Amino acid sequence: MAEIHILGQLQCAYNFNEPYSLFCRYSFQAGPNWTLVSGYSEGQTSSARADHKNCVVWSQPIDVHYVSKGIQVTPKKKSTNECYCNLLYKACDINCCCDNDCSDQDKSVLKHCEDSEQECEIPNIDYLHMCSSQLTCNKQLQSDVFGYLFCIGKANLPEKGKPSKTTLYSLDPNNRLKWHVTKKKSKNIKFTKNLYSIGQPIWMVTNDSIDSLELPITVTNEYCNGYKAIEFLRNDYVKCYVKLKDLHMLDVIKSFVRAKVVSPIEITLNSTKMDCTTLHCINLTLLSCDEHKCIKYNKELHEPRCSESHCNNIAVRIEYEFYCNVSLIKRVIVKFHVRTISMAQEFVLQEIAVNFYLGNYSIENIVKFSGNPGYIRGLPIIISLSESNHTAKFFNSSVARSNYLLMPYNRDGRCVVTNLTHNIVMFGHNKRLKCRAYFRQNFTTYNGTEICQKIQARIDELYGLRSNILIAPYGNPQDVADKNWVRLETFNKSNIYGEYHPKDSKLLCYNLITRIAFIIAFADTNDANKEVNKIISARVDSTTMNKTFSIDDLSTVITIDANFIDFSARYTCTAPAGVLRIESADLYGQLHNGTVSSDFISKS
Repeated sequence: MAEIHILGQLQCAYNFNEPYSLFCRYSFQAGPNWTLVSGYSEGQTSSARADHKNCVVWSQPIDVHYVSKGIQVTPKKKSTNECYCNLLYKACDINCCCDNDCSDQDKSVLKHCEDSEQECEIPNIDYLHMCSSQLTCNKQLQSDVFGYLFCIGKANLPEKGKPSKTTLYSLDPNNRLKWHVTKKKSKNIKFTKNLYSIGQPIWMVTNDSIDSLELPITVTNEYCNGYKAIEFLRNDYVKCYVKLKDLHMLDVIKSFVRAKVVSPIEITLNSTKMDCTTLHCINLTLLSCDEHKCIKYNKELHEPRCSESHCNNIAVRIEYEFYCNVSLIKRVIVKFHVRTISMAQEFVLQEIAVNFYLGNYSIENIVKFSGNPGYIRGLPIIISLSESNHTAKFFNSSVARSNYLLMPYNRDGRCVVTNLTHNIVMFGHNKRLKCRAYFRQNFTTYNGTEICQKIQARIDELYGLRSNILIAPYGNPQDVADKNWVRLETFNKSNIYGEYHPKDSKLLCYNLITRIAFIIAFADTNDANKEVNKIISARVDSTTMNKTFSIDDLSTVITIDANFIDFSARYTCTAPAGVLRIESADLYGQLHNGTVSSDFISKS
């Protein structure tokens, strides 16, 4: 790996004739084969004083780090016969025909598993489906752009039927949400008595009818303006805008009261009566989830309620979990992730996720891999916070959250990290997150340095850097020795100090770390047909700043980046061609003749 690390500063400008406050615009220009992994490639200084006369001092720090693209640092290995789609430990993965945890009965509901060849499909909604190559193991892991050119990534067309007409409805302030009346739309899906197999619609039965279980979908824009049936063993994800009165949550609550999810069984085939005497019926299990935990839904406590200003207990995110035994649906859990919504919002963005699992164990109690063996793009980075036995503790962990590298969640601009509310760093996905961190004012002393260090400690908690972190080199860390786990290199925080000015209640913190970047390097260690992505190094870069707080409003914006660098490309790069370009100008944009002094050290 080739690196260039430029450290130094722009010092001052002198011999300028105009008596204006100068600033300096600067930029680094590197060749196309170099990647900026930390720092800024361009920026602008500020003047130290308003009237500089013949000299202005900047002392602008510069810290820029480039690495070369395409240097192969890890030798390739020959392809093996691993089951790449086996991502659940000791549990059957849907559509993974090579998973030994799947019984012959499990595979019987998967149509393509009836073939003699062991084939598999990545059970992840982020990957393309309906492609001609979807039944080939690990095809979705290849970066074959042209091979996906004519694939359909998602079918978002509604089921054929007549449009529905909705009766006008308005919310009553200070009352619970009331059901609006919708004219029943005609269905073109007919109930069959056959046992469930992959792709068939899921059915619900009431006292007088049997209907498919449906989700709202987008048709022509980002708004929920259509419906489609949930299909057996097919995960789904919907994200669309909806009016408050049309929330999917209200439909689910209504179904919870009057309907049951059904599965056809053997006696259904020869019966003319379609009720729970001839069908396998189960009730929905509803959970209400706040930022910290999920509890059983209670109508008196959790039903949506509205006032003139806001509505409580509104589920803007819903998760369906279907647990199946072959063709029988044994359990359906629906999680309402609730929050308070302002009545001023005309539309609400709702998210609905549908996931199927073969087995009776809750998915929270199943160990999940992020690849097998190498990482799959879009799956979580696996970490260990223990001092030793990293692999053993990963397989014995009962809390999946502790196994993943986390980032804060931006909740209306505020940084939030809880058991249920957070972002997960996903392999191969570059991401930037900005949010505002707030700090409590329960200080027993007004020692400036002590307060600033406590603020930094709270920021570090949001960063997730409270202890030593080791990263699993592979998505499946089975048989990986402790010495082969990759340590996340962090930064030095020893030079943070502060001053408190009681006269104006100002707190000055110096060298506060308000921006970090996770820099994770990986390489494909297998042949050209299968990806086996291995993490080879990881570190955290930081940027410091001096911050002035009002003691009555202790908050600051923090920035977190996740950057992934692929070192497995086969081409090499030319020698670096870095150019530092500097323009000097006054505040009115006029250029002047003069000299800019700088001091740089280049490390390679």
